[in-house]
Amino acid sequence: KVIAIRSGRKGRDLPAYIPPETDLYWLVLALMVKQHWAMVSSGWSQNIRGVLVGLAISAMVALCLLVLPQKVRPWITWGSNALFSLLLCADVVFVRFFDDLPSFAVFGAAEQTGQISDSILSLFQWTDFWFFIDLLPALFLMRVVSRHVLTRRRRLKLAVAGVVLLGPGIWAV
Repeated sequence: KVIAIRSGRKGRDLPAYIPPETDLYWLVLALMVKQHWAMVSSGWSQNIRGVLVGLAISAMVALCLLVLPQKVRPWITWGSNALFSLLLCADVVFVRFFDDLPSFAVFGAAEQTGQISDSILSLFQWTDFWFFIDLLPALFLMRVVSRHVLTRRRRLKLAVAGVVLLGPGIWAV
């Protein structure tokens, strides 16, 4: 089955097969890659248990998004990925300075961020750009996916797959 993607110009369609749940696949893959990048950028190694827990968390987020209506789900998925990208990048910057992950007590001091913004900006490296590089091309993908319908049967299959992905992550904890 081929889905025709309207490019916006009269008479020009881009033929491609893009399943309506592609936004969820993108989210899980992006979160896994970004988690690995955060570990590498922080100088920490990642074992198989960390990968399984990351996969389970990504699947859990995707399962939560699966219940949303198809018209808005891709945009909320994009926003979720942008938020997770920002959090992972902030974690990396925090680790560069303190050599530890932030705790809940640190979030209480977030109001002081403006006073030390120059110090924080000096901790950013050009490689931190990789946390956000997928967001711009994903806007096109979200536009396409939001126009298609995800059937109940396919939604159920995705839910079962998401629950199956949770198993190894729960075991790894």
